[in-house]
Amino acid sequence: MYKAITGAEPETTAIAPENAPVLSGVVSGFDNAAPTNLPLVGARVAIFETDKATGAERGEAVYEASVGEDGRWGPFTAKPGQTYEFVIRAPGLPVHRIYRSAFPRSSDVVNIRLYPAEGGDGPGIGVMRPRGYFGPDDAATANGAAFAEIDKSEPVPHVWKARVAGSPGESVVARFNEEMLAGRIPAAGENAWIELSY
Repeated sequence: MYKAITGAEPETTAIAPENAPVLSGVVSGFDNAAPTNLPLVGARVAIFETDKATGAERGEAVYEASVGEDGRWGPFTAKPGQTYEFVIRAPGLPVHRIYRSAFPRSSDVVNIRLYPAEGGDGPGIGVMRPRGYFGPDDAATANGAAFAEIDKSEPVPHVWKARVAGSPGESVVARFNEEMLAGRIPAAGENAWIELSY
């Protein structure tokens, strides 16, 4: 596309990282068995740096604030190359822990949706790809095991989330092709997601 518009090949196809990406977004909820996209007033967002290999929090929160009438959180200036855990608390919903890869560039649409309690037998963590699907030809694994939700006989990518069972506090390393991201299985009654970017 770049060549068609400019007549020349691009110098690079990689995302050029910023030195200090600034992040913000909206917290919304889930009601009547569907996402609302409405601001979740009063939700509290805390952000922690995480250990890239285990998903464990590193120290105190580096950002913390309650959202107002517009549901917005931020701005938060991230460190290049740093992974993060977003911890969100809101009345009437479980605590949510969302693990994210490093942010190469600024964005004001790092939106967060809260869900009711996750189903499943016992403690576990979800792995999601909200901007696409996992397919049978992808390297989509958790701790080296392929996601059970992927039907290898279905040629079309068709799975956007998977669940990994384990014990509270256990590290889970999710992989989608070249992206790898660690998270930790939460305490009982909490929701946790490893949210893959690509």
